[in-house]
Amino acid sequence: MNKKKIFMLGASGFVGSAILKAFTTDPSLEIYAAEHKSAVTDYPGIKKINVSLSKAAKVIEDIKPDIVIHAARISGKNYRFLGRPIAAFFGQHANAKICQTILKYNIKLLYISGSLMYGSHPAKKITEDFPLNPVSYAIDYSKAEEPFLRNYKTGPVMICRPGWIFGPNSWFKSFFEDIINKKGYIPQYGDGSQFMSIIHRDDLGLLVKNYALQAPFSNIYNMISPIGLSHKEFVKQLAGQCQKEIKIIPKEQLLKKYGQVTCDALTCNIRMATNYPDIIDHFDFKYKTVDDLLEPV
Repeated sequence: MNKKKIFMLGASGFVGSAILKAFTTDPSLEIYAAEHKSAVTDYPGIKKINVSLSKAAKVIEDIKPDIVIHAARISGKNYRFLGRPIAAFFGQHANAKICQTILKYNIKLLYISGSLMYGSHPAKKITEDFPLNPVSYAIDYSKAEEPFLRNYKTGPVMICRPGWIFGPNSWFKSFFEDIINKKGYIPQYGDGSQFMSIIHRDDLGLLVKNYALQAPFSNIYNMISPIGLSHKEFVKQLAGQCQKEIKIIPKEQLLKKYGQVTCDALTCNIRMATNYPDIIDHFDFKYKTVDDLLEPV
């Protein structure tokens, strides 16, 4: 029996590495992983291909995988002050070529996006049909996503939007763990009313695999876990676990310290929901509560 070919873009990244690990547990799949500047984890049987995102379309054309898993971003670090806008421009160009290729050969593509594409909407449940209003980092990322947004309804494209992704070296380390260790308190950003839909990286990796192999393409799916709560509630649970006091960081102070983009991300209010609960309802989440997230930390 011929194995199904999976080609992974962004396999060395924070999210992509977890997705790659999830796919390698299935012996019925033949896994190809793009490796560029960062090393991809060695798993038995995977085939590494040294290629950048800008040249990935040619590789897709050559190997003709059954499914492309796209979790890659072009880094803006080399472009200084215009980093993200320039990276978004190159990302859009690369993704347009990828989109053209997958449409030509009818190759399925699953693209990892994010919840910031919806913008901040207090007290509203955000399902997949909610109008897009990109905020914070998503303002630039949306440009790179545009080729897939234009074609997902009629082409073999799936767009997946997770919320806050928890894991090693994630937002939690930068905005909570490091501050706890250095300052000795738990920061609460803003008034704490903003809703956080959180999913652990490992659960997300397995969910992506399930969607790629089971769900209909030509659609958008919000990837949510049972962990959803206000920022204030999250901070309170963290304080109870660490036995530290909470310090409120007003939005004005947050803006001054981190800038508009990061301030908007930390205070964005996105209560995620889904119109397609079948896979999530039957998924065995390893991380179901905030305590599950924090126990390894």
